[in-house]
Amino acid sequence: MKPFWEDEYLNKEKSTFGNPSKEVKELVPYLKKDAKILDVGCGDGRHVLYLASLGFQVDAFDLSKNAIEKIDYLKQKNNLNIHTWVCDVLDYPFRYSYDLIIVHGVLQFIDKTKQPQVIELLKKWTNVNGYHVIALFTDEEPIPDDLKDVMVGVFKNEEIKDYYINWKTLMFENKKFHDEHENGIKHLHAMNKLVVKKIGYEVYYSLFVLRVQEMIKNNYLIYVACIENKVVGFIGTEVSYVFELPKQIMRVNALAVDKNYQNKGIGKHLIQEVEKYAKINNMAAITLNSGISRKTAHIFYEKQGYSKKGYSFVKYLK
Repeated sequence: MKPFWEDEYLNKEKSTFGNPSKEVKELVPYLKKDAKILDVGCGDGRHVLYLASLGFQVDAFDLSKNAIEKIDYLKQKNNLNIHTWVCDVLDYPFRYSYDLIIVHGVLQFIDKTKQPQVIELLKKWTNVNGYHVIALFTDEEPIPDDLKDVMVGVFKNEEIKDYYINWKTLMFENKKFHDEHENGIKHLHAMNKLVVKKIGYEVYYSLFVLRVQEMIKNNYLIYVACIENKVVGFIGTEVSYVFELPKQIMRVNALAVDKNYQNKGIGKHLIQEVEKYAKINNMAAITLNSGISRKTAHIFYEKQGYSKKGYSFVKYLK
């Protein structure tokens, strides 16, 4: 059975799914003027047209030819900077990374076996500090009869969060709302909404294991905090020398605590364990770097007795 929206897309002047979502509109002030935006499964363009009208470059694709033809008509009518494709997400020709990717009301139409591949692909093509805005249907309410043939990948409540454990969650909402399709059947939808930010520390597990194995071979020490056999935090350090001190120093290269276990003294305890090791081994000092924007981390380190000294510079080599 043909989805109800296909016929509605033929109406060139009316938006099938209404106005831009609140979560997309609230992100606009945080986007750079030259931000690159991608709308995955864009429908007839409620987000695409809005963002392009604000001056952003927007790329968009959908499986529906009717939807893309409608967007193309409206972009020409309103002289908007929109590039469109009729294609599946796995066939989309990525040419550059994006600052914002919108996946609104799409993932539940993708087969469960393909969802991990799709999400990882979208994460890969997102810039550091870029955003994903996601809305999807969950199984907390039955699928309407007219959508059972196409809604093949409904999520469990909060399942989508598992795909973004290394990203910063800005908003999560579990909601239910009433809807009525053109056939007059009233029903209830259950939906998860998620807004996340890529923070730049994402590491693929297999590569992470290899990296840790190499670190351990080369004077690298890792302390792990566990609660009920679950890793909730770690600190990574290395022992080295510097020209200006007569003895070895310990350098902290990484400190992280699971967001669900922060403000419980775990970070402080990890730092203290490192300090014990350094004192026992008669080291001269402990040093660490922290990103300029990480003000909360700076306050934490100062409370542990660490003081700011100089600047840290980096040049990444290709």
